[in-house]
Amino acid sequence: MKDRTKYLKNLKRIVVKIGSSSLTSPEGGLDMENMARLVNEIKDFMGRGLEVILVSSGAMAAGLKYLGENRSPKDIVDISMLQAAAAVGQVELMKAYRDLFAEYDIKTGQILLTHEDTTRREQYLNIKNTIKNLLKLNVVPVINENDSVAVDEIKFGDNDELGAMAAIISEADLLVILSDIDGLYDEDPRSNSKAKMIGFVDSIGPGIEKSAGGNGSTYGMGGME
Repeated sequence: MKDRTKYLKNLKRIVVKIGSSSLTSPEGGLDMENMARLVNEIKDFMGRGLEVILVSSGAMAAGLKYLGENRSPKDIVDISMLQAAAAVGQVELMKAYRDLFAEYDIKTGQILLTHEDTTRREQYLNIKNTIKNLLKLNVVPVINENDSVAVDEIKFGDNDELGAMAAIISEADLLVILSDIDGLYDEDPRSNSKAKMIGFVDSIGPGIEKSAGGNGSTYGMGGME
């Protein structure tokens, strides 16, 4: 493994992206235990003087559970139903974050984005300034895709891309993508116990793309790829 420590020095601002698979329970809905653990770790980062921006999935899964819908998002073909679930679930998601962060006297602020928002200079600068001012106020920005209004043409596709964009807009020093798997392996470790973790990637070629595989969870829309 090549040395990664040079990328972890002198950090001031980080973006943490957490996916639906890490936020939802097997039965659907929010996994409050995992969320509490995440919030506690972010609190510790902030205690060390780091500015933290959170990019969070989970609204759609939370909304489906709240509405009594037992199907996963992939099993629902009606896009308007998914958008309605996202609208309801975003309220549940932010309420959970607000309450968990409040235990440490930390405030949160919500930012909902579509891909189109980042392509227009005026909106791009407004997003940048909003994040900047929230951080000045010691507020944790919680960013999610605006699934209740986004259509295919203006969607990020998954929140990994949104996390990358948030890191660029906020001029963050590091993007951390949390998942339900330990890291990038040469093969899927769930189907091959001898798969080896790839600890450092300095360029992305066909071999790396092949090792990423596809979508691997019930509620997640992205995956290692």
